[in-house]
Amino acid sequence: MNDINNPRTKEEWQRYFAQFSVEEVISKAKACNRNSFVRELVRQGYTLDEVQDIFTMMGVIILRGGYKPPTGNAYDLQVLARRSMANLDSIPTSEEIED
Repeated sequence: MNDINNPRTKEEWQRYFAQFSVEEVISKAKACNRNSFVRELVRQGYTLDEVQDIFTMMGVIILRGGYKPPTGNAYDLQVLARRSMANLDSIPTSEEIED
Protein backbone atom coordinates (compact mmCIF):
# COMPACT_ATOMS: atom_id res chain seq x y z
CA MET A 1 0.00 0.00 0.00
CA ASN A 2 1.21 3.49 -0.84
CA ASP A 3 1.37 6.45 1.50
CA ILE A 4 -2.13 7.89 1.93
CA ASN A 5 -0.86 11.17 0.47
CA ASN A 6 0.31 9.38 -2.68
CA PRO A 7 -2.73 7.30 -3.67
CA ARG A 8 -2.64 5.03 -6.73
CA THR A 9 -5.61 2.66 -6.58
CA LYS A 10 -9.29 3.52 -6.37
CA GLU A 11 -9.38 2.31 -2.76
CA GLU A 12 -6.35 4.44 -1.87
CA TRP A 13 -8.00 7.49 -3.45
CA GLN A 14 -11.15 6.80 -1.40
CA ARG A 15 -9.05 6.70 1.80
CA TYR A 16 -7.23 9.85 0.71
CA PHE A 17 -10.46 11.82 0.24
CA ALA A 18 -11.96 10.39 3.46
CA GLN A 19 -9.41 12.31 5.53
CA PHE A 20 -10.86 15.66 4.39
CA SER A 21 -14.07 17.56 5.10
CA VAL A 22 -16.48 18.16 2.23
CA GLU A 23 -15.32 21.78 2.11
CA GLU A 24 -11.70 20.63 1.73
CA VAL A 25 -12.69 18.25 -1.09
CA ILE A 26 -14.44 21.18 -2.80
CA SER A 27 -11.23 23.18 -2.54
CA LYS A 28 -9.22 20.29 -3.98
CA ALA A 29 -11.74 19.87 -6.81
CA LYS A 30 -11.47 23.56 -7.67
CA ALA A 31 -7.69 23.37 -7.69
CA CYS A 32 -7.27 20.21 -9.75
CA ASN A 33 -10.17 20.24 -12.24
CA ARG A 34 -7.85 21.48 -14.95
CA ASN A 35 -6.56 19.89 -18.13
CA SER A 36 -2.97 20.39 -16.92
CA PHE A 37 -3.67 18.26 -13.83
CA VAL A 38 -5.29 15.55 -15.97
CA ARG A 39 -2.24 15.53 -18.26
CA GLU A 40 0.04 15.20 -15.22
CA LEU A 41 -1.92 12.19 -13.93
CA VAL A 42 -1.71 10.57 -17.38
CA ARG A 43 2.06 11.21 -17.40
CA GLN A 44 2.20 9.41 -14.06
CA GLY A 45 0.59 6.36 -15.65
CA TYR A 46 -3.11 6.80 -14.95
CA THR A 47 -5.58 5.87 -17.65
CA LEU A 48 -8.29 8.38 -18.56
CA ASP A 49 -10.85 6.03 -16.96
CA GLU A 50 -8.88 6.11 -13.71
CA VAL A 51 -8.65 9.90 -13.87
CA GLN A 52 -12.39 10.12 -14.43
CA ASP A 53 -12.94 7.83 -11.43
CA ILE A 54 -10.94 10.23 -9.24
CA PHE A 55 -13.03 13.19 -10.35
CA THR A 56 -16.23 11.16 -9.95
CA MET A 57 -15.26 10.37 -6.35
CA MET A 58 -14.82 14.06 -5.60
CA GLY A 59 -18.18 14.88 -7.20
CA VAL A 60 -20.00 12.19 -5.23
CA ILE A 61 -18.45 13.33 -1.94
CA ILE A 62 -19.46 16.91 -2.67
CA LEU A 63 -23.04 16.08 -3.71
CA ARG A 64 -23.55 13.76 -0.74
CA GLY A 65 -22.27 16.56 1.47
CA GLY A 66 -25.09 18.78 0.25
CA TYR A 67 -23.06 21.03 -2.03
CA LYS A 68 -22.98 21.61 -5.77
CA PRO A 69 -19.67 20.51 -7.29
CA PRO A 70 -17.58 23.38 -8.66
CA THR A 71 -17.15 23.74 -12.37
CA GLY A 72 -13.80 23.30 -14.03
CA ASN A 73 -12.47 22.90 -17.50
CA ALA A 74 -11.54 19.21 -17.38
CA TYR A 75 -14.65 17.44 -16.04
CA ASP A 76 -18.22 18.27 -15.07
CA LEU A 77 -18.17 16.79 -11.57
CA GLN A 78 -21.91 17.14 -11.14
CA VAL A 79 -22.65 15.09 -14.25
CA LEU A 80 -20.08 12.44 -13.29
CA ALA A 81 -21.40 12.20 -9.73
CA ARG A 82 -25.06 12.08 -10.69
CA ARG A 83 -24.35 9.43 -13.32
CA SER A 84 -22.43 7.40 -10.76
CA MET A 85 -25.11 7.76 -8.10
CA ALA A 86 -28.02 6.97 -10.44
CA ASN A 87 -29.91 3.80 -9.75
CA LEU A 88 -29.74 2.35 -13.24
CA ASP A 89 -32.33 -0.29 -12.33
CA SER A 90 -34.90 2.49 -11.92
CA ILE A 91 -34.54 3.51 -15.57
CA PRO A 92 -37.10 1.57 -17.61
CA THR A 93 -36.00 -0.35 -20.67
CA SER A 94 -37.68 0.26 -24.01
CA GLU A 95 -39.55 -3.04 -23.60
CA GLU A 96 -40.93 -1.94 -20.22
CA ILE A 97 -42.03 1.39 -21.67
CA GLU A 98 -43.99 -0.35 -24.44
CA ASP A 99 -45.85 -2.62 -22.01
